[in-house]
Amino acid sequence: MTASAAVQPWLACDAAAAAARLRGRPGLAWLDSSLVEGRLGRWSIVASDPRWTLTGYEDGVLLECAGGPRRLGPGALHAFARLVEREQGATLPAHAPDGLPFAGGAIGYLGFELGREVERVPATTRDDTGAPVLAFGWYDAALVWDGVAQRGWLVGRREAVATLRARLEAAAGREAGAPRAGSAGLLRSNMTRPAYLAAVERARAYIAAGDIYQVNLTQRFSALTDFDGFELYRRLRTVSPAPFA
Repeated sequence: MTASAAVQPWLACDAAAAAARLRGRPGLAWLDSSLVEGRLGRWSIVASDPRWTLTGYEDGVLLECAGGPRRLGPGALHAFARLVEREQGATLPAHAPDGLPFAGGAIGYLGFELGREVERVPATTRDDTGAPVLAFGWYDAALVWDGVAQRGWLVGRREAVATLRARLEAAAGREAGAPRAGSAGLLRSNMTRPAYLAAVERARAYIAAGDIYQVNLTQRFSALTDFDGFELYRRLRTVSPAPFA
């Protein structure tokens, strides 16, 4: 049986302030639209404390839930699909605002490396970060903020919405603190200039030969910093806002 989601107005603070209030909570997720342009970037979503999380690596999958952590075999996409299929869907009530994009569910990301679970392709990259190929959490409630109307709604399972409201209200004022001080070193690339230019020439040769028609040639820049990830992102969104971040 499909349950009806709770949808309650929220005007106490915007999504950025709500994320700051929930800073440090387990599994904080912030789908941020800091640059509202017409129909693009209208909605932001903030949630924390997922009921379960699934983290996939190339050699196995880790499920963490109330029953404790469990190691699953390889096949992150199949494990994720099975978990989502077990969840009870929710319908929005008639009074919900038009276009509300989320009523609770999975938030996370899929990595490019998951392509090898779908088709046979050679492993040509070297994993030098250890990042998961898949990471998702299931959120029973979230704050959904409308950047056009400048108002929000707490949505999801009724008891989870009440818990989220209590957490947000208990942390009121936390977002008003001064920005945390910090510093960062020089940006460094993981490729030298000659190596990058040589890769460009190889790509051009492949295109000229008709072997490929497009190349996504990238390099990674890194720097040492004493900012934490949340503060670093808050500063980034101030100088370079984006509709989807």
